Amino acid sequence: MKIQKIDIRQMGLLKGVGIFLIVLHNLWYSIIKLKINEFDFKKGAIGHYIDRFSDNPLEVFSLFIGFFGHYGVGFFVFASAYGVTVSLAKKPRSFLLFMKERFFKIYIAFLIAVVFYLLFIHSYAFVKINFLPLSDAMPDDYFSKIWVGVALKMLLISNFVPEQALLPVGPWWFIPFIFQMYLILPFLIYLHKKRAILPWFLWQFLVIC
Repeated sequence: MKIQKIDIRQMGLLKGVGIFLIVLHNLWYSIIKLKINEFDFKKGAIGHYIDRFSDNPLEVFSLFIGFFGHYGVGFFVFASAYGVTVSLAKKPRSFLLFMKERFFKIYIAFLIAVVFYLLFIHSYAFVKINFLPLSDAMPDDYFSKIWVGVALKMLLISNFVPEQALLPVGPWWFIPFIFQMYLILPFLIYLHKKRAILPWFLWQFLVIC
């Protein structure tokens, strides 16, 4: 049996499926408020899911997506890694050129998102303080926490700092993660070409990641 290689167009379609699952997951999770095993494992989460399904069987789609949809992240990461690896294999380039491509493709767009986020947060705080004086008060460290979280995200090191991986915006954890993976990817491809197969400890490392 001959296994057909997945081309770039097919991989783009698979990445789209992963993104779609993530979007649906974030939407339904915010609506139905499930206990899920997304960033850590909780024994009671699956029992909570089964109880919710037993009480509301007609919500099977929203419950399923809310509980399992976060696996779209792993699906997307695998598809992206496969696509980048194929691209580097077909068109080898230096590490600096590779990182420059990634920087302009991802980091600049992230920077723009950060600017709009900060504008929104400060506008929201201005309206709340000046026009909604009877609303809940803003915490004294509100802006300092946001700026610290943004700075660590922009430096791509937030996931190494305790309790900062998901601040100030949860899904932003992906940006430092993906750049850290880009840092080691050319090295792994180099080893693969030299040895034809990665050392067993590197395969374990990739599986853990």
